[in-house]
Amino acid sequence: MKGKKNDTYHYNKTLGFDGGEGQRMKYYEFVSPFYALIKAHNERKAKAIYKKQVWEGGDDQWRERSRDYAMMKFAMTHDSRNTEVGLMLTEFMDDKSGVLLIDKNF
Repeated sequence: MKGKKNDTYHYNKTLGFDGGEGQRMKYYEFVSPFYALIKAHNERKAKAIYKKQVWEGGDDQWRERSRDYAMMKFAMTHDSRNTEVGLMLTEFMDDKSGVLLIDKNF
């Protein structure tokens, strides 16, 4: 049983569900004034990342998105001929908060 719990924890951490402190990673899509897809443990952290790394003056138009939605958006922006799938998944699923996608006109 003990090994199974460790395997389950590793599985969850690998899939990006566990934020390392028992928190689930969440995904937030900001649409105005600049598009950004951000992963963070909570709304407050996501807004702080947006203001610090994308645009100081705004975080009004956003919504929480599912992991599957965020993964599809993230995957669609990568050219599979030039991006190793394992590296892309590692970036998406690690337990670090940050910007996954940003407006190309930024």
